[in-house]
Parts: sequence; structure tokens; C-alpha cells
Amino acid sequence: MSNELDMNWLNFGWRLSTGRIAPFTRSLGSLAMNAQRSLHVFVLVAALIGVSGCAASPPSDPAADAAPTTASGEVAPTEPTDMSFASGASLHPDTTITMGDALGSDPDWKEVPSEAPGRWSYERVDDTCAAAFRKGPLGDAGTMTDREASDAVIAATTGWDPASLEPLLNDGAFPRYEDPDAVVDHRQFTYSVNDAGYLIAVRAFASADYSVIVTVECDSGNLEEVARDVLSKTAISIE
Repeated sequence: MSNELDMNWLNFGWRLSTGRIAPFTRSLGSLAMNAQRSLHVFVLVAALIGVSGCAASPPSDPAADAAPTTASGEVAPTEPTDMSFASGASLHPDTTITMGDALGSDPDWKEVPSEAPGRWSYERVDDTCAAAFRKGPLGDAGTMTDREASDAVIAATTGWDPASLEPLLNDGAFPRYEDPDAVVDHRQFTYSVNDAGYLIAVRAFASADYSVIVTVECDSGNLEEVARDVLSKTAISIE
């Protein structure tokens, strides 16, 4: 079975990468998020090793699959299954998390060939912007929350000092694949110099030992518009 499968997510041409990830070492060192808490050194990843086959889907339980109904027999509305930073703490260590995007079917973007497993990227057809995606095991996050671990990944990826970076970070959200009305919270950092701009959006799942990273770079002064488009076409699957 191929490690890269082209899946039609949400009829949007989503790309879904599968396989096991083998970590490479990139120490975050002792990152002081504040005076009372020290962060743990953990690992970012970039190497993918193949799997020999695909796991079969579990048999369907009709009772479990049935939609809840009201007393009058109408289908009851369900609440969106948002994945906040706090709710990430309840994820089982064996939770399967992956990231897909719709840029491959977007005529404004062209895929950039890559042999780096767990990473893929695109460029705008007008060569003004680039978007890159990375996913894989987080490593030992110790007692960090998902928010803290996400901030630490941003610091490690950008090379910025965590203490200087922290007040510049903002909350954002990815769409959740399983529920179009739900979101997966992430942390993001943006900076620009003249017409050049850079955005990084990260969600770390400490309990499930996983992280997803999206970066967008533009040199045409339209980072905000392009980044919004990229993030809206990036979905996180949590099963």
C-alpha cells in the first residue's frame, strides 16, 4: 500500500497522508514560558516509515450510528464537536490524528514535489506565496498543556525566544474533518516586513503525542488574505 493516498475529503479533493512517523531529534532545550514553569525538551519529526497494510474499519453498530431523536421523533440537533485546548487533555494516547488540505485541487495553487515524508507544500501559480504542511509525533511534552506545547513548537520552528514570542501569539482554529461545524483550536504567530509576511499555525496534542504545523509565506503584501484561504482549506481529523 502506498504511504500517500489521494482522498476526496468533503468533495474538496482533500489530501490525506498515512503511515507511521519515525522521529528525528530537534531539542527545544529549556524553554521558559514563565517564571514558575519550565518546559520539557521534546522532539519534532520528519521521517516516515511505511506500513504493510491498512487497518479494516470496525463493524458498524446501528444503535450507535442512529441519530438522537426528540420525543416527537424528530432528529435532535447535535452540538459541534470542537476540539479546544482543554478538551485535548482527554484524548486517548492511541487517538489517530491527521491533517488534510484542499490546495491540490485549487487552480490557484501548484504542488511542489517533495521526498520528505510527513511534509508537503504548494506555491501560488503567480509565485507570490507558498504554503507548507508538517505533521508527526510531538515527543515528550511532560506536563505541558496542548496550548503550552503548541507555543513551544512555534518557538522551536521559528527560532524565536519563547519569552519574547509569547505575547505575540494568538488563538486560531482549523476546521474539523468529522464535523463541518466544529473547529480544532490552534495557536498562531504572524509577522510582516514591508510586503513580506509569514504565518505559522500549530496544534499540539500532548496526550496523543502528535502535532500539526502549517506555514504560509507571501512577498506580495497579501498574507492575511492568502493565509485565511489556506487555513480554511486545511482540516484536522481526530478519531
